[in-house]
Amino acid sequence: MVVLDFFIVNVALPSIATDLEAGESALEWIVAGYGLTFAAFLITAGRLGDVFGRRRVYAIGLILFTVASAACGLAPSPETLVIARIAQGAAGAIVTPQVLAIVGVAFRGPDYVRALSIYGSVLGLAAVGGQIIGGLLVDSAIGWRGCFLINIPVGLAALAFLRSVPESRSEQRAPLDLTGAVTLAVGLTAILLPLIEGRQLGWPVWTWVSLAASPAILALFLRRQARLEHPLLDLTLFRRRGFSAGLVAQFCLACAQASFFVYLALYLQMERGLSALDAGLMFAILAAAYVATSAPATGLTQRYGRTVVAAGGVCHDGDGRWPRWCQGCCWSAPGSASASRR
Repeated sequence: MVVLDFFIVNVALPSIATDLEAGESALEWIVAGYGLTFAAFLITAGRLGDVFGRRRVYAIGLILFTVASAACGLAPSPETLVIARIAQGAAGAIVTPQVLAIVGVAFRGPDYVRALSIYGSVLGLAAVGGQIIGGLLVDSAIGWRGCFLINIPVGLAALAFLRSVPESRSEQRAPLDLTGAVTLAVGLTAILLPLIEGRQLGWPVWTWVSLAASPAILALFLRRQARLEHPLLDLTLFRRRGFSAGLVAQFCLACAQASFFVYLALYLQMERGLSALDAGLMFAILAAAYVATSAPATGLTQRYGRTVVAAGGVCHDGDGRWPRWCQGCCWSAPGSASASRR
């Protein structure tokens, strides 16, 4: 649900612009506002699960996400939709870290690797399949609102199965670092807010001040984390080369994939005149390639290690000379559990 809702809205943007008379800035906020609050609250939400119980926090986040989705689907104006999307992103941040934490508690050994591989495959399919599902819903009788209202039955179904999930929490009863959480949120907002609003407003002075201040704010956050016994972010992890290199690779992949999906969906509809469904079906070949290669990706990575990730990166950055199905295969390779662990 969380990943799907980041991408499913792409093919719905032209319909939203027409129906709600939303301007370019509002459309940017509908996409980026979700990602902004998701990024700002993700680390803090992970600690909430450690303290109060991961299943409990997951349930709360899922309820909030479902309610926010309903608010998005019923929004009467662009402003209401943007506010609901911001709330939806915060709820998604509450849900996401609990899933990985619960997987880490519930599975061990080879089962843990398989569970992470399935998790990664689901995320990739949600990203690629979101365009297709979005196109089907936009062209249905309910229109673009169905892209959000579909989360209501899915969320209720997930809550119904939640009793089978074991409850867990961290053995270390560390207090929540609210100061660090606020500092991190402010620092990320100082970066993302001017990037979202700057071009539309002609890059006023406050956007440059905000961008200039963001490194100092984030430096304060890192300094505080280094001093705390139980930090929100364990900085010692970054001493591991594989961990840091993996984060950089995943960051670059996510930036390229997300921006490509947004602008291709808009281009196909607004410049080439395709319907929402036809634009969504353009992504079907990516989804087919992803499904075909996700299963063997884990075994290949276990056998060849990081070479598989490197091959996927080279294929993905083929400068337009590689076929689109090849990119679908590449997206499946870095998502495997073994690739991340190595």
